[in-house]
Amino acid sequence: MDAITSLRILTVPLGAANTEVKYIMPTGIKSFIMQARNNNEIRIATESGIVQYVPGTQSVDPRFSLKTGAAYTQEYLNVNNFQATFYFSCSTANEVIEIIIGV
Repeated sequence: MDAITSLRILTVPLGAANTEVKYIMPTGIKSFIMQARNNNEIRIATESGIVQYVPGTQSVDPRFSLKTGAAYTQEYLNVNNFQATFYFSCSTANEVIEIIIGV
């Protein structure tokens, strides 16, 4: 795998509580780390319609819960045109996902 030559900081604002926000990562990244700026638990999926919360219903899988105070790291992405689409949601309004990517 080629070495990381630069880092970029990205942000994904999550405005309304329990509302799905789609984010497409840039192509060609080699690594990333993400966390919630305001320390709230974040729901993450790679398919639409999973992370938003509807009162009185059960959680839908497959989803990933990024726990309060945690960060998710993915390294060694050795795919030339790798591009992930993430769907984020938070039970608290005005959270921001902070992402650092290595390219």
